[in-house]
Amino acid sequence: MNWSSLMKVFCWVTLGLIWHGNAYGEVASPGEPAVTRRFLAEMERIPELEWPSDSALARPQDLSRVTEDWAKCFRSLEEKLTAEMVIGLSRWAKAQMQTYARVPRLAHPDFHFVAVSPSGQEAIFEATLEVLPSHSPIVTRWLKLFLIYDRVNSRLSTVIVTIRGERQE
Repeated sequence: MNWSSLMKVFCWVTLGLIWHGNAYGEVASPGEPAVTRRFLAEMERIPELEWPSDSALARPQDLSRVTEDWAKCFRSLEEKLTAEMVIGLSRWAKAQMQTYARVPRLAHPDFHFVAVSPSGQEAIFEATLEVLPSHSPIVTRWLKLFLIYDRVNSRLSTVIVTIRGERQE
């Protein structure tokens, strides 16, 4: 295998990781906090969602700080997140997603508390951005944001963009 072939393989593997939800990158524009960004394929496991979800563990100051940090860093994600990327996250409604053309604005999502890490050092928050086309009349799919907040350093540490679905009977 020559150098050119190796580079092509590397590029395709890297692109595949980005499109299939295994890519980690930094959201860092001038004046914005550095936040790890994860794009996860539809219904891919998010380990943080397995944390204890006792609402008694929620702290109002965490949501307030998450909202402040989000206001400082959403623009670079909004510039990067395209309809093609969202289509790429879809696993089951590929045909229905072909007409998906516009990602909603990210400025003011309604975040709510989901869970706290077992150590109590991190919390995860969720926002639903929009309902997406579905492959079945009994399945509802949403474009979602999950934010991981570092309670120790009082800062937003991770943004997860994914698709979640639920079978409704």
